[in-house]
Amino acid sequence: TIVDLGLKIRSVGVGANSLDLELAATAIPRQIVHPESAARPEAGIPTLSNEDIDLALSGNFIGRILHAAWASGALDFSLDESSELDLPLNLTVGFMAQGLGPAAAGIDPQTPLTLRTRPLLPPTAHVEVGDKPLVVDVGDLLLDFGTADGPLVTVALNLIIRVGVDFANEGALAMEVEAHVDVHETPRGPVNARQLEQSIVAIAGLVPGLLAGAADAEGADPVPGGFDLSGAAFEADEFAPFIHVLIPLGP
Repeated sequence: TIVDLGLKIRSVGVGANSLDLELAATAIPRQIVHPESAARPEAGIPTLSNEDIDLALSGNFIGRILHAAWASGALDFSLDESSELDLPLNLTVGFMAQGLGPAAAGIDPQTPLTLRTRPLLPPTAHVEVGDKPLVVDVGDLLLDFGTADGPLVTVALNLIIRVGVDFANEGALAMEVEAHVDVHETPRGPVNARQLEQSIVAIAGLVPGLLAGAADAEGADPVPGGFDLSGAAFEADEFAPFIHVLIPLGP
């Protein structure tokens, strides 16, 4: 575990046919690699529905979890031949040869590439009305591509990840990724920036599959056993920055 989550009951409201619980929550990293404090915008008040269960989750709280993961160094990692993460592509010099251009001159195309991530800023999260209401922004994520002999190029990647949950498909995540790339450093010589950016955008498009694979590897079960959530919904609040998980209990 890299992040500890804390919850406490702030208030309890009892109605003729309802029970309302307001919870305060926090996310604390186990270790601090990036010491910058998280912003704490006001969450507002969610607009509750008449569904049997309406779980309203503040976009700010999701952002706090992402910030804690960033602060702990969980988003700083390296991919090479010894990495446990299985990439669905053969990440070699040849795979990115057109984009690397002169920077890869004299290197065997079969040489494995190494990839190191350096997130300069914490990810942020906000809520938008739509079928993928949770929007995660990852800004200034530096990617260092190199070989065992040294670095080849560093690019700055900005990601916008839109997330939904398909409860009709066993709670599967539905994601769209928008990527913007800029060449940052070229220590081994010039690169073909446009082709390189296109290759990295293609790699970024694999993020949803990688996240799903990581969840499977951890044995994650998005739908608890014994519950039929096929009729549940994952929706944005139209008036406040909250995600609602709406769960019907009836037949």
